[in-house]
Amino acid sequence: MFLQMTIDNVIYIDSDVESRNQAREYFTGTNGFRLDEAANYAEALEKIKINLYNLIITDDFKGLCFGFFFGIRGFYTGPIVIISDRPQIRARAKKFNFPFSHKIPLQENLARIVNSHKKGDIKTIKALGIQ
Repeated sequence: MFLQMTIDNVIYIDSDVESRNQAREYFTGTNGFRLDEAANYAEALEKIKINLYNLIITDDFKGLCFGFFFGIRGFYTGPIVIISDRPQIRARAKKFNFPFSHKIPLQENLARIVNSHKKGDIKTIKALGIQ
């Protein structure tokens, strides 16, 4: 028996408008989740400070995602996932054991992320030792 994880409040961080549109369609369309979006980390930080999210999904922002995780560790300890198609980001995520998913095809990978989260398979910032 595994612990069923709740997922109803997600923030999706990506500078690409089309990716945010696809995420919005996936999360709010058939799945009915509450979704906040941010085009950059400054915008995301403000939202994360005042909202409780079950899951953070972020684009790699050319590697800045790793620093962002350290920046939010004081007030968010929940699950995070990096989405990227850059091999160097995947390698760095693997090295530090960060949850990672390919970006394309986005909606298919979002479904995988949600299913993994529901099973409790996505590590939290706390579990990753980012303190």
